Amino acid sequence: RNMDPYSAILLAYQLYADASISLGKKDIATARKLHAKLAVILSDMQEMQNQISQSYEFPYFLPALSSLVVLHKELTAHVSEDVGLAYNWYQSAIEAQPSESRLLPPEILFPIEYRLGLYQMKIGEIDAAKESFQNALRRRPLYLKAQVALDSLNK
Repeated sequence: RNMDPYSAILLAYQLYADASISLGKKDIATARKLHAKLAVILSDMQEMQNQISQSYEFPYFLPALSSLVVLHKELTAHVSEDVGLAYNWYQSAIEAQPSESRLLPPEILFPIEYRLGLYQMKIGEIDAAKESFQNALRRRPLYLKAQVALDSLNK
């Protein structure tokens, strides 16, 4: 568990990616294990934050940490068995998501509102899904997947 900041960042993103792949394969048990490991790494990273706050790594470390916290919340929603809890975790991820910048590339590759919309479609909340896709497009107007999903629901 004594790792440098870059190793921690890479491991955390790898755990998130592996958990997402497991979810795609409907392997919830593996996704939950990876989710738990990610929580430990994030805890370690938050402890590292004070140690590296005065180093040259800090400006690179902080955005990665904040993005990983958002992605962990989104992953928590995915592995939750309770619909109400899942919705709360999605809302928490949306609120923690960094604002979009026109000068820098996004830190998270998709609006969390889009993922919430997919979840709402899955559980049959079509009107709520439409609203979530519209919110995703407000956050990132050119996010094509949200537009395609919204268009498919409006047919």
